[in-house]
Amino acid sequence: MAPTLADPFQDYSALFEFVINQGNGVKGLSELGLKVLPKQYIQPLEERTCMSNIVPQESIPIIDMSNWQDPEMAKSICDAASKWGFFQIVNYDVPIHVLDNVKDATYREQVLDYMKKSEVVIKQLLQILMKGCHSDFSTLTILLQDEIRGLFVRENDGDNWIHVPPIKGSLVINVGDTLQIMTNRRYRSVEQRVVANGSNNIISVPIFVNPRPSDMLRPLLELIVSGEKLV
Repeated sequence: MAPTLADPFQDYSALFEFVINQGNGVKGLSELGLKVLPKQYIQPLEERTCMSNIVPQESIPIIDMSNWQDPEMAKSICDAASKWGFFQIVNYDVPIHVLDNVKDATYREQVLDYMKKSEVVIKQLLQILMKGCHSDFSTLTILLQDEIRGLFVRENDGDNWIHVPPIKGSLVINVGDTLQIMTNRRYRSVEQRVVANGSNNIISVPIFVNPRPSDMLRPLLELIVSGEKLV
């Protein structure tokens, strides 16, 4: 049962029940028309992104995956994961209409269709990134953005931020902490955040490729055997 405007979320348990347990998510929260945002979604002033720290001339790589077995394309993906920890892909094996459907998803089947079709892309990416290494688990985040600007990633050094522009038909690929550990920091896991614009809802659809909670994480055996210094 959704809370009324006169009875907004008073504690964390009610918020958790509505967003997580009932499966409404942040999208469902935004559709309630609440006049007061739950405090859990309000970032402290000292932690908010300073727009003067945005680097306009920089952007993360945009990689065409139409020929995913091309060595040059594979090198571009590995380089992007090493330098940025973030990149966007276009022309991959998920139809545009599937992406549009999941952003407006009303039915569970639309989400499942998107996840199923994305499996091919995820396997291709991991095959490229983990070439020459064997692992039963890896971690990436596959993010589908809508057309509202708001996603930023932290630059390699310092407090500067780089905007990740929404590109129709693209997916944003984010290297996770586990992949950074497994590759001995060859690939980077970097901080990212979304800045709300105060007038439009931002819809993003993530797919998390994570290991099991019980898995023991360490640099890959192939790196240890090769004598690479552990970081």
